[in-house]
Amino acid sequence: MDERRDVRFVRRDSMKFYTIKLPKFLGGIVRAMIGVFNKKE
Repeated sequence: MDERRDVRFVRRDSMKFYTIKLPKFLGGIVRAMIGVFNKKE
């Protein structure tokens, strides 16, 4: 019982981690791409 609960909490924490980190990571890539295109123009 305890082990299963731990797995659930770990998955929940990892989901929070990814939902917080991924948008920032993707946002940084998008900004870099926009910056490159703006420099070319």
